[in-house]
Amino acid sequence: MAATIPGAGITTPLDLTTADTSDTLTLTSTEAGADNAPILKMYRNSSSPADSDYVGLIKYVMRNDNSQDFIAAQHYGYNVDVSDGTEDGGFAIDVMKAGTVRSILTATGSEAVFNNGSQDIDFRVESDGNANMFYIEAGADRLFFGKNTTSIATAGMVFDTNQMFITRDGNAPFAMNRLSSDGDLVKFYQAGSEEGKIAVSGSTVSYNAFTGGHWSRLADNSKPTILRGTIMESLDEMCDWYQAVAEVAEATDENGQVVPAHEVKEPIALGSKSVGDAITFTSKGTQYTGKIVKEDDVKHVKCKISDTADSKKVYGVFSNWDDQDDGLDGDVNDLEVAQVGTYIIRVNKDVTVEAGDLLVSNGDGTAKKQDDDIIRSKTVAKVNSNIKVETYSDGSYTVPCTLHC
Repeated sequence: MAATIPGAGITTPLDLTTADTSDTLTLTSTEAGADNAPILKMYRNSSSPADSDYVGLIKYVMRNDNSQDFIAAQHYGYNVDVSDGTEDGGFAIDVMKAGTVRSILTATGSEAVFNNGSQDIDFRVESDGNANMFYIEAGADRLFFGKNTTSIATAGMVFDTNQMFITRDGNAPFAMNRLSSDGDLVKFYQAGSEEGKIAVSGSTVSYNAFTGGHWSRLADNSKPTILRGTIMESLDEMCDWYQAVAEVAEATDENGQVVPAHEVKEPIALGSKSVGDAITFTSKGTQYTGKIVKEDDVKHVKCKISDTADSKKVYGVFSNWDDQDDGLDGDVNDLEVAQVGTYIIRVNKDVTVEAGDLLVSNGDGTAKKQDDDIIRSKTVAKVNSNIKVETYSDGSYTVPCTLHC
């Protein structure tokens, strides 16, 4: 219904039409002061205002290739709280995406939300020299700094729900600086409990609750039950690990950023395949075709449960199985051997120990007391306390120790 605008002699709805790109509507104020002018006021004079009422709506309407109108974008205000004295308002911007008008930004007095309603709309901030200085990949729940690819060959940072990757070319990728007093630099937690930390005192960096260990594997790649603290011996056989490797050529991504040529690698079990064989594999949700290569490793040897009393080939004590599934064609049963630092050691049921005793292999996976108090090539550990941490069904037990392998 048409209506008259008081004092202007104009009826509404008002339709101003032009056939060129000149200004269609201009509001001019000749006010010489510093206050806002001219003013365009959108006033919703409701007799029953309520939370979430909308006020004002500016639509940007265009035509599609089928001569149909569509809303390319729109913005409007709304009530958050209409309570007298605690009023809150909001502002929203919507855009058309795949044929549907979707919320892209909402702002209130308490927060601003981008991609409200989980509309799979990415967010990107450019710096002068980087098109992806800050980038959120909404559909993948990932946050990037300095790049927009998960490739660890590209410099930058990637955060997702479970992991963080930092890549830097030619310098330390991670640095920490505690400005004032001595104390903790990094704390490590498991299931909400602090398990260890890295601290600094003067010029000394300490790795607290420290246990140093290495990967190893049994000769037949089996995975039997091994009691924690069991003494292990090294074998004259190297561990072997294999990777699926794909060469990825330089490319330009959807945002115009050049992704340099790089390799994508995933650990695998060799299975029935051979080095050099072609293989198709998936890495971070993307499928690649590459070949199998052997990892370049010169320091990890296989091991066995110690079966030689006073053995000089003691390698450490069993810590745990590496339960990560490494294989595309089966799994590699890697284990972790604790070798230095504080840990526990499994003592033979017929042996009584006290703090300060040096321990050697008893020849059955357990420890016995060394005949003297000189640390030798056969020494496995030094007892810290005779407190029994755990007693096993065969009567053997574990005590706290420092490892000396």
